[in-house]
Amino acid sequence: MPETPPPHQTRPLAAAATGHPFKIGLWIGLALLLVVVAANLVQAAGTVLTIVAAAGFFAIGFNPVVKWMMRRGMSRGLAVFLLFIGFVLLGCGFLALLIPVAVSQLGSVIDAVPGWIQQVLNDPRVEELTQNEDLIAKAEQLITPSNISLLLGGLLGGATTIAAGVFNFVTAFILMFFILAGFDRLRDGAYQLIPLSRRDRVAGIADQILDKVGGYLVGSLSIAFVAGTTALIYLWIVSVPYALLLALVVAVCDLIPQIGATLGATVVTLVAFGSRGLGIAVATIIFFVVYQQLENWLIYPRVMRQAVQISNLAAIVSVLIGFAMFGVMGVFISVPGYAAIQLIIRQVVHPRQDSL
Repeated sequence: MPETPPPHQTRPLAAAATGHPFKIGLWIGLALLLVVVAANLVQAAGTVLTIVAAAGFFAIGFNPVVKWMMRRGMSRGLAVFLLFIGFVLLGCGFLALLIPVAVSQLGSVIDAVPGWIQQVLNDPRVEELTQNEDLIAKAEQLITPSNISLLLGGLLGGATTIAAGVFNFVTAFILMFFILAGFDRLRDGAYQLIPLSRRDRVAGIADQILDKVGGYLVGSLSIAFVAGTTALIYLWIVSVPYALLLALVVAVCDLIPQIGATLGATVVTLVAFGSRGLGIAVATIIFFVVYQQLENWLIYPRVMRQAVQISNLAAIVSVLIGFAMFGVMGVFISVPGYAAIQLIIRQVVHPRQDSL
């Protein structure tokens, strides 16, 4: 008489087969749920993550400056403190040049407002509009408590946005120095997460990538210095007032990718038009257009080729792709990102392919 199989072998195959798809579907559902929750958390913390990422990027960029001061015998804490003091003094100097000019110009505008209002009221075209009853009725319909509330709400929202931007900038600025102070400890802690058998190789490649990020930021500062110096020389030649302040504005704006150069040129052109007339304003526009072409196609690629060791074409194309994909932050990380990918391909992918 044949032996009876154990109970666990007598379960129908259909029941066993139907159990596995259920478990697989359950795990897939849980995985999708975790992905959705993680995405919502990342979206909710998007501003904080952006601040931390920006602070980390600039900390990596200024770390070569700290290392240079440490090679002169300073401790890391003293080097970071001196760098912080340098930034504070630079900001105070910029404000010292800006505030008196802004106050005097604001006072001039306030003094001129009554005259402007009187000129507008005495204009015959304005008198005709004030006598138009239909226009007055439409204006009265627009001036309602709800419209005034909307206007005030928009102004308050704009002021809130500006205040939030300033707060985020200050937070990232301070956080950058905290990261710089503990940079070696943070870097070594990250390397400890890598298996020991691969740690030295990964650490070597990562250190080279960090050096390229630092070289990129130093190169950007050099380009901004060239832009400010060139603008200062031009403004002195054409006798535009506040030349030093405007040159600082050009240098600072030049650090902002894509729109910074245009913003700085616009400010300088408006000042030139108000102080020196239309001819100097047109000459200023021509100067900045010519200089931007030289910077975009000659200065920027050459400096980045020396700092990050990539070709002119790669620098230009990577900036365009970075801006299209990630906006302003993409422009900052595009060139060092391309350099990092190029380094990994040369030191990891190519040797592996050659060994096959």
